[in-house]
Amino acid sequence: MVYICPVCSIDSSSHSFYKIPVPNTHIVHFYANPAKSTKYNDKENIINHVKGMLLDHKNNDWNLIIDCQGLEMKHVLETETAIELTKMINKQFADKLQNVIIINPTTLIDITLKIVTPFLDKKVREKIIIEKNRTAN
Repeated sequence: MVYICPVCSIDSSSHSFYKIPVPNTHIVHFYANPAKSTKYNDKENIINHVKGMLLDHKNNDWNLIIDCQGLEMKHVLETETAIELTKMINKQFADKLQNVIIINPTTLIDITLKIVTPFLDKKVREKIIIEKNRTAN
């Protein structure tokens, strides 16, 4: 079954968490850009959205690409959402996680990482890659 976020089915700009096609790989790639979410402060539904999509691919290896383009302090202040997502990934989905790739990093992502890192296992922390010179196409 394919998860469809009920909030995003009404307004596709609500949450920015998508599966993106990457040819010639068995790894599932997810893309997130909090700044492109019109409902960036919709904690419960964001968590359900991410969880639903990850459950659809629970048997697949996966990467998460986090695009920080446009990231503002209002997004970083959603610490409860970031912490809950971190805990959920750490507890339920870390075994298949290959990498967390951060593109278009800003100093605000440093703040976010300092907030969520204590909630990550060492194995997950070691999978975080900050691509200083990489942008989304």
